[in-house]
Amino acid sequence: MCGKKELPLLMASMICGALCSGGNAETMRFGELLCDNGETLILSAPARWEGKLNGSSIAVEFSENRCRIPCDCKQQNLAELETEIDVPAAGEIRIGCGADWYFEFIVDGSTVYSTWQKGNGTADFGRFNHIFQVPVRAGRHQIRVRLRNGMGGMSFHCGPPTKPPYRNRQPVPTEKLMQALSTLYTSDCRRLSPERRTALQVCQDALDLIEPGNREPEQPVNQWLDSALEKIKREVPAEPVSGNRVVLWLVYNMGVIVKTSGATFGIDICHPRAAELADLLDFAMITHFHPDHFDRKFVEAMQREGFIAGKPVLSSFYPSRHFRKYPAVWQFGDITIRTGDIDHNEMLPNFVTTYEILCGKGKEACTILHTGDGANVAQLNPARHVNILIAHPRPFGEIHFAAEAASKLTPDLLIVGHLQEISHGFGPGRWSYQTGFDECAGLPASVTGVVPVWGEKIIFDPKEGE
Repeated sequence: MCGKKELPLLMASMICGALCSGGNAETMRFGELLCDNGETLILSAPARWEGKLNGSSIAVEFSENRCRIPCDCKQQNLAELETEIDVPAAGEIRIGCGADWYFEFIVDGSTVYSTWQKGNGTADFGRFNHIFQVPVRAGRHQIRVRLRNGMGGMSFHCGPPTKPPYRNRQPVPTEKLMQALSTLYTSDCRRLSPERRTALQVCQDALDLIEPGNREPEQPVNQWLDSALEKIKREVPAEPVSGNRVVLWLVYNMGVIVKTSGATFGIDICHPRAAELADLLDFAMITHFHPDHFDRKFVEAMQREGFIAGKPVLSSFYPSRHFRKYPAVWQFGDITIRTGDIDHNEMLPNFVTTYEILCGKGKEACTILHTGDGANVAQLNPARHVNILIAHPRPFGEIHFAAEAASKLTPDLLIVGHLQEISHGFGPGRWSYQTGFDECAGLPASVTGVVPVWGEKIIFDPKEGE
């Protein structure tokens, strides 16, 4: 059986005519050539590719099979990179690619692979994202790659495929997962005991096994999602609340239900069965128009009585009596809501609505601030001391938003949201529980950071600060 062989760069030149001087130009590993004769060779290509960015000529250098194209992330940019390779024998080239955020791979004028419609699928960029094979004849071939940037910039990975980063591959039985959840539900997320940490690891192992979009009923994580919703449906009506206390349940992602002595409401309710929660709520809020925060069936259930008689749903995008494109103040009984704007990222300025919710009257009333996928701490200017802050840990790039916001506002309680968003691909877009703990490390002494799980209940008393 033949192993892989390194193939020296026989001949490669830039399409634009910049030849590799003396054949000594730096090269990169381009892909695996699976020869028709059974051999496997590693093809090389120049490390320097040339092309255009928004019509202007550029040249980029690949380092460790990755290049980054500087661009203005506030707008959509188009880059086209080109090179040529010589292939010594007929066969198939096996290539691994990843891009921030869209790419189209073209060989000899024909598109052989494209993520132009849906993007990379994960923010964990690498040569394990998209692996494909291209039939080739012996000879010279033109390579062209088209790129569009995402919210974090424009980059491209290309070369022999690699394995994805390690994540758990051992099945977690449903019974074991449910036992772990029982431990979590009967403990206090403000006290990270060894038992709680062990139970969280069981949940993490189960989450590491579910692919985006998997709704198979027998999948343990999906059974957890369903059981968490049933738990919430049982507990919300039965939970007694008096005085200035508030009770919160984490539904999914950044979705929470809040019950006070005078009202029950939801924020960013998103769940495969979200519509079933509408009957529990007096009103709801949505931070922005992204599918992991906005569930159309839930909103339709809230407004099943019609545009006028339906339950209030606050947003900056959905047509209703409570639609506002600009900051506003709303009053529902003894609940006062102040909305604000915040950037999701540089490409989506003021895209997210923040909700500062005063739950009751008087100095000791609890104030909750939900920031959705907000990413600009400078835009947070609440009117009162924030008792409970619900924030995203890493909404854009390397910004540690939850930690930075908590350091600025010093809430009594920081709830780190947007963990384990399983509609997102594996990697940074699906933040782990450890990410939440990392965000809580180093908080001011007066701030308690918590990492709850789906279905978990948190009772908060402003008098006690917890």
